Amino acid sequence: MENSAASTSKKPKVAEPATVRAAVTSQPGTESYYGKIQTEVTVAGVSGSIQAGLYEGDSRSGGYEMISGRWITGKGQFVVPSRFLERTSTKLGDAVRVTYEKKTANLRIVGESFDTPGSRLEIHADMADFKSAEPRTFLVVRARSAAPAGG
Repeated sequence: MENSAASTSKKPKVAEPATVRAAVTSQPGTESYYGKIQTEVTVAGVSGSIQAGLYEGDSRSGGYEMISGRWITGKGQFVVPSRFLERTSTKLGDAVRVTYEKKTANLRIVGESFDTPGSRLEIHADMADFKSAEPRTFLVVRARSAAPAGG
């Protein structure tokens, strides 16, 4: 007899990011897309872990509203809310060490975003700085003239 507790604890299969990328780019009307993972990182000078959105591809369409600076456009950059700047005594242009899993990257603050709700610190960075990171979500921007998929 099968153990029902064991069978319900199995994680659902997750599609390989390369397969998802291929499917997305093959769809007519795809203007752009980006991948994202919401995860935990550590930041030099901050105790404990903080929330991080790591992005793959052109994520400008999903970027936060900026107070100053700009959204990330590639490796070595990250965006932080005002709360991060206040708590860490950092400013736009400063470089900060960020660690995801066992990989540490020196990232430059390129933008200050509107604060997200709550008191938790959060950053937004390019996934290319952390080779082990893989997107868990893909967001697709369709061309304005494209008909919806399947219809």
